[in-house]
Amino acid sequence: MKPGNYYVRKQDAGIQLLAWLKVSLKLDGGSCNQLIAAGCIFIDKKQVRDPKLQLKGGARVFLKPSHKPLKTNQKKAEARVVIPMPEIIYFDDDIAIVEKPSGLTTVLHAQDKKEFSERDRKFMPSTLQDILPDILSVHTKKKVPYVRAVHRLDKETSGVLVFSLNKKAESSLGKQMREKKFTRRYIALVRGQIENQEIRSILVRDRGDGRRGSSVKDPDGELAVTHVKKIESLGDISVVECELETGRTHQVRIHLGEANAPLCGEKIYDRPLNGRPKPDPSGIDRIALHACYLSFEHPTSGKILSWKSSIPPDMQGVIEKLREEKNKAPD
Repeated sequence: MKPGNYYVRKQDAGIQLLAWLKVSLKLDGGSCNQLIAAGCIFIDKKQVRDPKLQLKGGARVFLKPSHKPLKTNQKKAEARVVIPMPEIIYFDDDIAIVEKPSGLTTVLHAQDKKEFSERDRKFMPSTLQDILPDILSVHTKKKVPYVRAVHRLDKETSGVLVFSLNKKAESSLGKQMREKKFTRRYIALVRGQIENQEIRSILVRDRGDGRRGSSVKDPDGELAVTHVKKIESLGDISVVECELETGRTHQVRIHLGEANAPLCGEKIYDRPLNGRPKPDPSGIDRIALHACYLSFEHPTSGKILSWKSSIPPDMQGVIEKLREEKNKAPD
Protein backbone atom coordinates (compact mmCIF):
# COMPACT_ATOMS: atom_id res chain seq x y z
CA MET A 1 0.00 0.00 0.00
CA LYS A 2 1.54 3.29 -1.11
CA PRO A 3 1.11 6.70 0.51
CA GLY A 4 -2.08 8.42 -0.63
CA ASN A 5 -5.86 8.28 -0.28
CA TYR A 6 -7.83 5.06 0.24
CA TYR A 7 -11.46 4.16 0.77
CA VAL A 8 -13.09 2.01 3.46
CA ARG A 9 -15.66 -0.28 1.88
CA LYS A 10 -19.20 -0.38 3.22
CA GLN A 11 -18.78 -4.03 4.24
CA ASP A 12 -15.70 -3.09 6.30
CA ALA A 13 -17.64 -0.61 8.46
CA GLY A 14 -16.98 -1.18 12.18
CA ILE A 15 -13.51 -2.67 11.78
CA GLN A 16 -10.87 -1.17 14.08
CA LEU A 17 -8.22 1.04 12.50
CA LEU A 18 -5.31 -1.18 13.53
CA ALA A 19 -6.91 -4.31 12.05
CA TRP A 20 -7.76 -2.50 8.80
CA LEU A 21 -4.21 -1.18 8.46
CA LYS A 22 -2.63 -4.58 9.13
CA VAL A 23 -4.60 -6.19 6.33
CA SER A 24 -4.57 -3.25 3.94
CA LEU A 25 -0.90 -2.28 4.30
CA LYS A 26 0.38 -5.87 4.57
CA LEU A 27 2.35 -4.93 7.69
CA ASP A 28 2.72 -6.39 11.16
CA GLY A 29 0.92 -4.86 14.12
CA GLY A 30 4.05 -3.14 15.45
CA SER A 31 4.66 -1.30 12.18
CA CYS A 32 1.01 -0.22 11.98
CA ASN A 33 1.12 1.08 15.54
CA GLN A 34 4.31 2.95 14.60
CA LEU A 35 2.48 4.69 11.72
CA ILE A 36 -0.44 5.62 13.99
CA ALA A 37 1.83 6.92 16.75
CA ALA A 38 3.88 8.92 14.22
CA GLY A 39 0.76 10.74 13.04
CA CYS A 40 0.84 9.23 9.54
CA ILE A 41 -2.86 8.29 9.44
CA PHE A 42 -5.63 10.76 8.61
CA ILE A 43 -9.33 9.89 8.35
CA ASP A 44 -11.56 12.36 6.53
CA LYS A 45 -8.73 14.94 6.86
CA LYS A 46 -8.41 14.46 10.66
CA GLN A 47 -5.22 13.01 12.14
CA VAL A 48 -5.96 9.93 14.27
CA ARG A 49 -3.85 8.17 16.89
CA ASP A 50 -6.34 5.66 18.30
CA PRO A 51 -5.64 2.12 16.96
CA LYS A 52 -9.05 0.96 18.26
CA LEU A 53 -11.01 3.61 16.35
CA GLN A 54 -13.92 2.00 14.49
CA LEU A 55 -14.00 2.94 10.81
CA LYS A 56 -17.09 4.00 8.90
CA GLY A 57 -18.00 2.82 5.41
CA GLY A 58 -17.14 5.54 2.91
CA ALA A 59 -14.38 7.02 5.08
CA ARG A 60 -11.32 8.45 3.31
CA VAL A 61 -8.08 7.16 4.84
CA PHE A 62 -4.96 9.16 3.98
CA LEU A 63 -1.58 7.54 4.56
CA LYS A 64 1.24 10.05 5.01
CA PRO A 65 4.69 8.71 4.02
CA SER A 66 6.74 7.29 6.89
CA HIS A 67 10.44 8.09 7.13
CA LYS A 68 11.25 4.81 8.87
CA PRO A 69 11.45 1.38 7.15
CA LEU A 70 8.45 -0.83 7.86
CA LYS A 71 8.43 -4.61 7.98
CA THR A 72 5.90 -6.33 5.73
CA ASN A 73 4.01 -9.43 6.82
CA GLN A 74 2.72 -11.27 3.75
CA LYS A 75 1.13 -14.06 5.83
CA LYS A 76 -1.50 -11.61 7.11
CA ALA A 77 -2.17 -9.88 3.79
CA GLU A 78 -4.80 -12.06 2.19
CA ALA A 79 -8.12 -10.92 3.66
CA ARG A 80 -9.10 -7.63 1.96
CA VAL A 81 -8.52 -5.58 -1.16
CA VAL A 82 -7.62 -1.91 -0.70
CA ILE A 83 -9.47 0.35 -3.14
CA PRO A 84 -7.74 3.48 -4.47
CA MET A 85 -9.66 6.61 -3.50
CA PRO A 86 -11.43 8.58 -6.26
CA GLU A 87 -11.73 12.34 -6.03
CA ILE A 88 -15.07 14.15 -6.32
CA ILE A 89 -14.41 17.19 -8.55
CA TYR A 90 -18.00 18.48 -8.78
CA PHE A 91 -21.53 17.37 -7.94
CA ASP A 92 -25.07 18.73 -7.91
CA ASP A 93 -28.54 17.14 -7.92
CA ASP A 94 -28.03 15.68 -11.41
CA ILE A 95 -24.39 14.76 -11.96
CA ALA A 96 -21.13 13.88 -10.23
CA ILE A 97 -17.77 14.52 -11.88
CA VAL A 98 -15.16 12.12 -10.56
CA GLU A 99 -11.42 11.72 -11.10
CA LYS A 100 -10.80 7.99 -11.18
CA PRO A 101 -7.41 6.67 -10.11
CA SER A 102 -5.70 3.86 -11.98
CA GLY A 103 -6.51 0.43 -10.53
CA LEU A 104 -10.24 0.99 -10.00
CA THR A 105 -12.88 -0.49 -12.34
CA THR A 106 -15.57 2.00 -13.37
CA VAL A 107 -18.47 -0.46 -13.55
CA LEU A 108 -18.97 -4.11 -14.51
CA HIS A 109 -19.86 -4.71 -18.15
CA ALA A 110 -23.07 -6.60 -18.87
CA GLN A 111 -20.96 -9.51 -20.11
CA ASP A 112 -19.09 -9.65 -16.78
CA LYS A 113 -22.39 -9.93 -14.92
CA LYS A 114 -23.50 -12.81 -17.17
CA GLU A 115 -20.28 -14.75 -16.60
CA PHE A 116 -20.50 -14.66 -12.79
CA SER A 117 -23.33 -15.71 -10.50
CA GLU A 118 -24.87 -13.22 -8.09
CA ARG A 119 -23.09 -14.99 -5.23
CA ASP A 120 -19.70 -14.85 -7.00
CA ARG A 121 -20.13 -11.16 -7.82
CA LYS A 122 -20.30 -10.39 -4.09
CA PHE A 123 -16.66 -11.46 -3.78
CA MET A 124 -15.41 -9.40 -6.72
CA PRO A 125 -13.59 -6.11 -5.98
CA SER A 126 -15.93 -3.14 -5.66
CA THR A 127 -16.24 -0.86 -8.67
CA LEU A 128 -16.33 2.93 -8.71
CA GLN A 129 -20.09 2.80 -9.29
CA ASP A 130 -20.40 0.52 -6.23
CA ILE A 131 -18.54 2.81 -3.84
CA LEU A 132 -19.61 6.20 -5.18
CA PRO A 133 -23.01 6.36 -3.37
CA ASP A 134 -21.28 6.11 0.03
CA ILE A 135 -18.64 8.67 -0.91
CA LEU A 136 -21.22 11.14 -2.24
CA SER A 137 -23.34 10.66 0.88
CA VAL A 138 -20.40 11.88 2.96
CA HIS A 139 -20.18 15.02 0.78
CA THR A 140 -23.93 15.74 0.57
CA LYS A 141 -24.77 14.70 4.16
CA LYS A 142 -27.70 12.68 2.79
CA LYS A 143 -28.30 9.34 1.09
CA VAL A 144 -27.56 9.22 -2.64
CA PRO A 145 -29.61 6.27 -3.93
CA TYR A 146 -29.12 6.56 -7.71
CA VAL A 147 -25.66 6.57 -9.30
CA ARG A 148 -25.04 5.44 -12.90
CA ALA A 149 -21.90 5.59 -15.02
CA VAL A 150 -22.52 7.51 -18.25
CA HIS A 151 -19.26 6.28 -19.80
CA ARG A 152 -16.34 4.12 -18.69
CA LEU A 153 -12.60 4.26 -18.26
CA ASP A 154 -10.59 1.04 -18.27
CA LYS A 155 -9.35 -0.18 -14.88
CA GLU A 156 -5.78 1.00 -15.52
CA THR A 157 -6.83 4.28 -17.14
CA SER A 158 -7.05 7.31 -14.86
CA GLY A 159 -8.92 10.56 -15.29
CA VAL A 160 -12.21 12.41 -15.31
CA LEU A 161 -15.66 10.96 -15.99
CA VAL A 162 -19.30 11.74 -15.24
CA PHE A 163 -22.01 9.84 -13.33
CA SER A 164 -25.72 10.60 -13.48
CA LEU A 165 -27.63 10.90 -10.20
CA ASN A 166 -31.17 10.46 -11.52
CA LYS A 167 -32.92 8.87 -14.50
CA LYS A 168 -33.64 12.17 -16.25
CA ALA A 169 -29.96 13.13 -16.19
CA GLU A 170 -28.97 9.64 -17.31
CA SER A 171 -31.32 9.87 -20.31
CA SER A 172 -30.08 13.35 -21.29
CA LEU A 173 -26.40 12.47 -21.02
CA GLY A 174 -26.90 9.18 -22.85
CA LYS A 175 -28.57 11.05 -25.71
CA GLN A 176 -25.68 13.51 -25.86
CA MET A 177 -23.23 10.62 -26.02
CA ARG A 178 -25.10 9.03 -28.91
CA GLU A 179 -25.27 12.38 -30.73
CA LYS A 180 -21.51 12.90 -30.21
CA LYS A 181 -21.99 16.07 -28.14
CA PHE A 182 -19.48 14.99 -25.51
CA THR A 183 -15.89 16.18 -25.84
CA ARG A 184 -13.39 13.72 -24.38
CA ARG A 185 -9.63 14.07 -24.59
CA TYR A 186 -6.87 11.81 -23.31
CA ILE A 187 -3.15 12.33 -22.70
CA ALA A 188 -1.11 9.26 -23.60
CA LEU A 189 2.49 8.10 -23.63
CA VAL A 190 3.22 5.99 -26.69
CA ARG A 191 6.21 4.00 -27.89
CA GLY A 192 7.85 5.48 -30.96
CA GLN A 193 6.68 8.37 -33.09
CA ILE A 194 3.22 9.13 -34.46
CA GLU A 195 2.13 12.13 -36.51
CA ASN A 196 -1.08 14.14 -36.25
CA GLN A 197 -3.85 12.16 -37.88
CA GLU A 198 -7.43 10.94 -37.81
CA ILE A 199 -7.68 7.18 -37.26
CA ARG A 200 -10.93 5.76 -38.61
CA SER A 201 -11.71 2.05 -38.63
CA ILE A 202 -14.36 -0.63 -38.04
CA LEU A 203 -13.76 -2.40 -34.71
CA VAL A 204 -14.65 -6.06 -34.19
CA ARG A 205 -14.23 -8.54 -31.33
CA ASP A 206 -11.57 -10.56 -33.17
CA ARG A 207 -9.47 -8.90 -35.85
CA GLY A 208 -7.83 -12.22 -36.71
CA ASP A 209 -5.40 -12.88 -33.85
CA GLY A 210 -7.83 -13.20 -30.93
CA ARG A 211 -7.71 -9.48 -30.05
CA ARG A 212 -10.27 -6.75 -30.53
CA GLY A 213 -9.29 -4.57 -33.44
CA SER A 214 -9.96 -3.21 -36.91
CA SER A 215 -11.40 -5.17 -39.80
CA VAL A 216 -12.68 -4.33 -43.28
CA LYS A 217 -14.48 -7.65 -43.67
CA ASP A 218 -16.94 -7.79 -40.76
CA PRO A 219 -20.24 -5.99 -41.53
CA ASP A 220 -21.26 -6.15 -37.86
CA GLY A 221 -18.37 -4.05 -36.62
CA GLU A 222 -18.62 -0.54 -35.11
CA LEU A 223 -17.16 2.63 -36.58
CA ALA A 224 -14.45 4.12 -34.35
CA VAL A 225 -12.81 7.51 -34.90
CA THR A 226 -9.87 8.91 -32.92
CA HIS A 227 -8.10 12.23 -33.57
CA VAL A 228 -4.41 12.08 -32.61
CA LYS A 229 -2.23 15.13 -31.96
CA LYS A 230 1.45 14.91 -31.06
CA ILE A 231 2.34 17.07 -28.04
CA GLU A 232 6.01 16.25 -27.47
CA SER A 233 8.69 13.93 -28.82
CA LEU A 234 10.96 12.39 -26.18
CA GLY A 235 13.27 10.01 -28.00
CA ASP A 236 11.72 6.55 -28.09
CA ILE A 237 8.48 7.81 -26.49
CA SER A 238 5.99 10.48 -27.56
CA VAL A 239 3.37 12.40 -25.61
CA VAL A 240 0.12 12.58 -27.58
CA GLU A 241 -3.42 13.88 -27.13
CA CYS A 242 -6.31 11.75 -28.36
CA GLU A 243 -9.80 13.15 -28.84
CA LEU A 244 -12.67 10.68 -29.23
CA GLU A 245 -15.28 11.19 -31.91
CA THR A 246 -16.79 7.81 -30.96
CA GLY A 247 -16.49 5.84 -27.71
CA ARG A 248 -15.87 2.17 -28.46
CA THR A 249 -14.39 -0.36 -26.04
CA HIS A 250 -10.58 0.04 -25.88
CA GLN A 251 -10.74 2.39 -28.87
CA VAL A 252 -7.67 4.51 -28.09
CA ARG A 253 -5.60 1.49 -27.07
CA ILE A 254 -6.48 -0.37 -30.27
CA HIS A 255 -5.98 2.53 -32.65
CA LEU A 256 -2.58 3.49 -31.23
CA GLY A 257 -1.40 -0.12 -31.18
CA GLU A 258 -2.43 -0.70 -34.78
CA ALA A 259 -0.73 2.58 -35.77
CA ASN A 260 2.54 1.05 -34.52
CA ALA A 261 2.64 3.47 -31.57
CA PRO A 262 1.19 1.41 -28.69
CA LEU A 263 0.65 2.89 -25.27
CA CYS A 264 3.44 2.56 -22.75
CA GLY A 265 2.45 -0.17 -20.30
CA GLU A 266 0.13 -1.79 -22.86
CA LYS A 267 0.32 -5.60 -22.93
CA ILE A 268 -2.65 -6.53 -25.15
CA TYR A 269 -2.89 -4.01 -27.99
CA ASP A 270 0.87 -3.54 -28.19
CA ARG A 271 1.26 -4.49 -31.84
CA PRO A 272 -0.31 -4.28 -35.30
CA LEU A 273 -2.14 -7.32 -36.69
CA ASN A 274 0.39 -10.18 -37.02
CA GLY A 275 3.13 -7.87 -35.73
CA ARG A 276 5.43 -8.18 -32.74
CA PRO A 277 5.19 -6.15 -29.53
CA LYS A 278 7.29 -2.98 -29.55
CA PRO A 279 9.90 -2.51 -26.80
CA ASP A 280 8.66 -0.45 -23.87
CA PRO A 281 11.41 1.72 -22.36
CA SER A 282 9.06 3.65 -20.06
CA GLY A 283 9.11 1.30 -17.05
CA ILE A 284 5.56 2.38 -16.13
CA ASP A 285 3.52 -0.35 -14.45
CA ARG A 286 0.11 0.47 -15.96
CA ILE A 287 -1.38 1.67 -19.23
CA ALA A 288 -0.15 5.25 -19.71
CA LEU A 289 -3.53 6.75 -20.59
CA HIS A 290 -5.25 9.58 -18.71
CA ALA A 291 -8.64 11.19 -19.42
CA CYS A 292 -7.63 14.85 -19.15
CA TYR A 293 -10.67 16.76 -20.47
CA LEU A 294 -14.45 16.33 -20.42
CA SER A 295 -17.16 18.66 -21.71
CA PHE A 296 -20.93 18.34 -22.26
CA GLU A 297 -24.23 20.14 -21.81
CA HIS A 298 -25.67 20.09 -18.29
CA PRO A 299 -28.84 17.93 -18.36
CA THR A 300 -30.97 20.53 -16.53
CA SER A 301 -29.50 24.00 -17.10
CA GLY A 302 -28.33 23.36 -20.66
CA LYS A 303 -25.08 25.19 -19.90
CA ILE A 304 -21.90 23.84 -21.51
CA LEU A 305 -19.60 22.63 -18.71
CA SER A 306 -16.02 21.40 -18.89
CA TRP A 307 -13.39 19.95 -16.57
CA LYS A 308 -9.65 19.40 -16.89
CA SER A 309 -7.45 16.90 -15.09
CA SER A 310 -3.67 17.17 -14.69
CA ILE A 311 -1.29 14.44 -15.79
CA PRO A 312 -0.95 11.98 -12.85
CA PRO A 313 2.40 11.63 -11.02
CA ASP A 314 3.39 8.25 -12.51
CA MET A 315 3.02 9.50 -16.11
CA GLN A 316 4.57 12.89 -15.26
CA GLY A 317 7.52 11.09 -13.70
CA VAL A 318 8.20 9.22 -16.95
CA ILE A 319 7.96 12.49 -18.92
CA GLU A 320 10.37 14.35 -16.64
CA LYS A 321 12.88 11.48 -16.71
CA LEU A 322 12.81 11.38 -20.52
CA ARG A 323 13.22 15.16 -20.73
CA GLU A 324 16.31 14.97 -18.53
CA GLU A 325 17.77 12.20 -20.71
CA LYS A 326 17.00 14.18 -23.86
CA ASN A 327 18.69 17.30 -22.49
CA LYS A 328 21.81 15.33 -21.50
CA ALA A 329 22.11 13.63 -24.89
CA PRO A 330 24.91 15.00 -27.14
CA ASP A 331 23.82 17.04 -30.17
